[in-house]
Amino acid sequence: MDATVLAGLPVWIRTGRMTSSSSTDMRVAVAPRDLQNASQESLFRGAVDRLVDWRNTDLASSAEDALLDYLDKELTALDPRLQAGARQLRDTIVSLTGIGTATASELFIRHKAPFARALILFFLRDRCTDLLEFSSGELHEPDWLAAAVLFGARDGWLSLPLPLRTVPGLSAAISERMAQMAHRIARTDIDMGTPSPRFSPLRELFRHGAEWSARQTRAAEELVRCHGWDCASTRISLGPGSYQLVVERGSLHIDLSGEPNISRIIDRERFFHLLASTPMDRRVEASVRKTLSA
Repeated sequence: MDATVLAGLPVWIRTGRMTSSSSTDMRVAVAPRDLQNASQESLFRGAVDRLVDWRNTDLASSAEDALLDYLDKELTALDPRLQAGARQLRDTIVSLTGIGTATASELFIRHKAPFARALILFFLRDRCTDLLEFSSGELHEPDWLAAAVLFGARDGWLSLPLPLRTVPGLSAAISERMAQMAHRIARTDIDMGTPSPRFSPLRELFRHGAEWSARQTRAAEELVRCHGWDCASTRISLGPGSYQLVVERGSLHIDLSGEPNISRIIDRERFFHLLASTPMDRRVEASVRKTLSA
């Protein structure tokens, strides 16, 4: 997975602009792979800035038209080695504005770069929340993230769908950072005091790749139970001995002496996949966060 396309995000978060370099700067003697990565990042930054400009000054046209206009202008400035692929992407995007003949999976196989896939997702779906309901084995995390950034640049915070803005604790954290950025860009030198703790997504709170604490395990089990996720199983550990199995109509009984060790096993890989792709109920998330912070 190549996340080069997302390299400009820290600058955007800090300054409010992606500060795209011109595609004419890409005409340098570098390896084709490095050239493609640098061009992807430049095109993505320019696309984000174009959507921001559109939202601020050009709402008479559509965001899709603004992006197509941007691509048309950038095509002629691209290195000749990249123009064929860029024109193919442009033709694909144009086809999505009408009646396309290819399936989404076929498009993602044809276009493997995160910037290209993000554009396709942007034209295939109407809202950022639609990304949570779209599934494709061809897509990787940078593809989803880049598409989400495009939707965010188009909509702004207040126009994002309510389910994305009402995550417990997120709205206050975003509002505070928006105010900080506004003062920083305006150079007011106003000190807003100690910022609130950074808002942590659930994935981070579960520490991907690390052993879970008892609290994290309880929270994970709560998520699995509330959403009915198919990533958990039950293990019963028995000591040596003889056990009686009784099968009656419609049921099975195992008679055990003492207290067996019963544990829940969660498939971590499947859990994190479902966590990333399932729309989260606000009340469930609030309860899980409370469990994690107890």
